[in-house]
Amino acid sequence: MVHVRTGVVQSPRSGVLALQLPLFAPGLGGRLGSGEQCLSWVSLDDIVGVFHHALTSPELHGVVNGTAPTPVTNADYTRLLGRVLGRVLHRSTPLPVPTAAPRVLLGPDGARETALADQHVLPDRTLDSGYRFRHPELEDALRHMLGRRR
Repeated sequence: MVHVRTGVVQSPRSGVLALQLPLFAPGLGGRLGSGEQCLSWVSLDDIVGVFHHALTSPELHGVVNGTAPTPVTNADYTRLLGRVLGRVLHRSTPLPVPTAAPRVLLGPDGARETALADQHVLPDRTLDSGYRFRHPELEDALRHMLGRRR
C-alpha cells in the first residue's frame, strides 16, 4: 500500500493558485508575510501522474511525497507567477500581503498551517521509484497551467 502526501497542487480552477489569480491579474498580488516560507508545490498533471505511478508500481509501498523536486520560497513563487502573468499583462507584483491578512481570511490556525506554512518536502522516494516529473520547475508548471508560452 502506498500513501501519497501531496504538496500544494497548482491549478487555476481551485486551491492557492485560483485564489491568487484574481489578485495578480490586476497587479495587486504579492508575497505573503516575509516571503521566506518554503512552498512544496506540485502541478496538477504531476500529482495525477504520481498517483497513477503509485497504483501501477507493485514494488512501491509506504509513504511517498507528491511534491515537485524544486520547492520554492513564497517570494520566489510570487516573482514567478508575476513573471508568467506579467509578460501578457505588463504588470508587476510589488505589494506584499501583510501577515495579518491570511489570519483574517483563514483564522490563526488556517493561516499558520496553509498560507504561512514553511514546508520543504522533497520527492526522493517518488523519484527513486522511477517517476519522472512532467513539470519539475514552477515556471514551466505555471505556464502550462495558465496556457502561457515563453
